[in-house]
Amino acid sequence: MTGTSQNGHTTLEERAAVLTRMEGFSRFVLRHKLAVTLTWLALTVAGVLATSQIGGRLAKQNTMPGRPSYETNAAIARTYGTGGDGDRLDHGVRARHGVRVPVRAVHGL
Repeated sequence: MTGTSQNGHTTLEERAAVLTRMEGFSRFVLRHKLAVTLTWLALTVAGVLATSQIGGRLAKQNTMPGRPSYETNAAIARTYGTGGDGDRLDHGVRARHGVRVPVRAVHGL
């Protein structure tokens, strides 16, 4: 019997085949430790080099006029004087008679 059983679970033969493939892969890695280690080291170095060159090409902002998030941010900026792209966000509460009392200011957001 090969394939899945009637209840949808894998059969013992499939599990044994997967274990056999994993054992073969493990044996290969253990026989070629130096080659596997050098391959991973080369891939790591290539990744670091690629990342260092890509970093300067990334945009600092992702504004796309016409998109709902951009339009909402622009409406907030028109209404409240900031759209969340500033470096300061003031929190406050309204006291009696509509007087605004600042609770705290968060910098760097």
